[in-house]
Amino acid sequence: MITKVSVPQGLVENNEDGIPTVFSPMVITINAFGEISASQFAAAFNSVVNSPQKFILISINSPGGSVFELNQMRDLIVNSEKPVIGFGGGMVFSAASILLTSCTKGHRWMSPSSKLMIHEVATSSEGKSSDIISDALETEKLNDELFEILAKNRNPSYTSTNTGAAYITEIMNSRRLELWGEGFRWFDLKRLNLPVERNRMNGVTVPTANVNHVASVINSTYIIANTDPRWQFKIPRQEIDSNPLCKQNQ
Repeated sequence: MITKVSVPQGLVENNEDGIPTVFSPMVITINAFGEISASQFAAAFNSVVNSPQKFILISINSPGGSVFELNQMRDLIVNSEKPVIGFGGGMVFSAASILLTSCTKGHRWMSPSSKLMIHEVATSSEGKSSDIISDALETEKLNDELFEILAKNRNPSYTSTNTGAAYITEIMNSRRLELWGEGFRWFDLKRLNLPVERNRMNGVTVPTANVNHVASVINSTYIIANTDPRWQFKIPRQEIDSNPLCKQNQ
């Protein structure tokens, strides 16, 4: 959880006598959000807080995890008197993305090759209907809290200069990025009567070699027109058999 950067990568800082000294800062590494990892993070965080080091350096590479453990980690960061420097590398998904935005403003960094993904809180409820309803309400509350954190930590100076169709395109592109893998794209295309274009972005054809799809998985189907019958659900065979006037969608 807590490591030291090698001396060649160390920082130069004046010691008590004013003499420039090279030191290796302590780095807290986060790759999971669970009960154990939250406890380890707290111990490592407090260790750096109580050290002479003037800042807290956090390296984040995680697919995410529990919202409740995320909140425990965030409480330490937002209440820290020392600046907290966050560096995202590799995967900065889900809870990891929220934690990165909670680091000190002006000290949030990501490597060019890393990926960030934000999505709504997921739950898998079971039991009595009252339990499921209660869990759903709590999930909605957590969603509101997390998106409020993101809104608070966003760059307030950023504003879009696009208008009209270009602004709508920007919104749709943002939805594709932020809601990737959650099934919203299908509903957007259906609602707006748009085709599937797996090899096009903003009207520009992307070389097949650069398309983020496996040809064998999608049967080399990169474009599906909005008039294609595959957009329609098939009528169940039982319904057709019981009604001779009923014909299959074509």
